[in-house]
Amino acid sequence: MTLGAEFTSLGRAAFALAIGAAGGAFFAWADLPLPWMLGSMSAALLAAVVRLPIASPRPIRAAMTATIGVALGASLRPEALDRLEAWAITLPGVLGFSICCAVAGSLYFRRITGVDRVTAYFAGMPGGLVDMVIQGEAKGANTEFVALVHGSRIFLVVMMVPFLVVWFAGPMEAAGAASSNIAAKMLPAVDWLWLVGMAGFGWGAAAALRLPAAPLLGPMLGSAAVHLMGASDFAVAREVVIVAQVVVGTVIGCRFVGVAFPTVARTLLVSGGYTAILIAITLAFALALSRVTELGFVPILLAYSPGGLAEMGLIAVSLQIEVAFVAAHHIARVLVVMLGATPAFALLFRNGRPGGKS
Repeated sequence: MTLGAEFTSLGRAAFALAIGAAGGAFFAWADLPLPWMLGSMSAALLAAVVRLPIASPRPIRAAMTATIGVALGASLRPEALDRLEAWAITLPGVLGFSICCAVAGSLYFRRITGVDRVTAYFAGMPGGLVDMVIQGEAKGANTEFVALVHGSRIFLVVMMVPFLVVWFAGPMEAAGAASSNIAAKMLPAVDWLWLVGMAGFGWGAAAALRLPAAPLLGPMLGSAAVHLMGASDFAVAREVVIVAQVVVGTVIGCRFVGVAFPTVARTLLVSGGYTAILIAITLAFALALSRVTELGFVPILLAYSPGGLAEMGLIAVSLQIEVAFVAAHHIARVLVVMLGATPAFALLFRNGRPGGKS
């Protein structure tokens, strides 16, 4: 890439962030739930559809993901560990949930969209976008379709969940703008040092250990350990979490950059049906598990909603709802799908055909 092209790319990314921030400000003015993330998502999607000169701000996405990880860990409270016994029921439930979503999603794409069985299989998996694209490509799936479907699924789930929280728990539950009500100017310098240190050290350690989602998981575990051990009670300023929401929301909306409007509309329509199925399954599991555990319906809803790990964790931080519980269940779902998709494929697809039959 030439220097001029690099500056052009940075300019497009900066323009995308400006549009995302404007969308977030508008949603905040309109008093909508989780405004900075939903507003930036919507504005970036609209800008992509009308072909404004924007680009995904990926160069800062990883750094912002590490910041989100620190915020997740800083939001952990010791009292959350008092309910670990209930996790013994809900965590295993992630396996059943993932299987239900995968079966329903694969059948939906095969019978409704008419795509081939391999593409339908990986499009229907409730796992990470990158993981499903990589595994699907190795097995001969239509990776463009898989990527668009999972990008749309994350967009729609993140868009719907805050409104579901309002519906079931009332507007006050979704009114939070950040994990902390502390303004940046009120934080001591040492808190900023902890934020930067935990982000860098946690990310580096997780990468060295080859942990999945290292930019998120490492800083989250490091920050949680620091707080639980009492080494520090540093907070993350609300402005930092707002910036994280804008960056993440803009990246989600920019996934449609360069995609023709008819394709975007068709994908969102098809993914809308898929997402409705996933949300129905999520609601069923949340209702059932809330009746057999002491955990509330809304925390379980957030824990099982099949959005991206960073996105759903940020929603939990922003709404101040059982952060450790939500993050643990999303990590479990991502691992279940990531580790189970290929072995299950080998069992179901013999010579590229389910059950060895055409």
